[in-house]
Amino acid sequence: MLTRKDVSAFGYNQRKYCCFATLLQFLVLVVVIAYVSLSLKKWSPKYQVIGIMDTLIGLFLLLTNASITVLLVSSKVLFW
Repeated sequence: MLTRKDVSAFGYNQRKYCCFATLLQFLVLVVVIAYVSLSLKKWSPKYQVIGIMDTLIGLFLLLTNASITVLLVSSKVLFW
């Protein structure tokens, strides 16, 4: 049962989405780096590529708890 703390002004359950929104913020930098690289038609510097790989590996570990068969975020939230 939803309590008043769970429902925002928009009427959805905040607890389901707040963790995923925090993780999604990490992907914004990857999108920005990819956009700049494509618009300049140049590869990113080596340190940025390493940073992107670290970010994606970290997100994988956080979302799956290092297990390929388990996803800690519901599929509804993931594909939203």
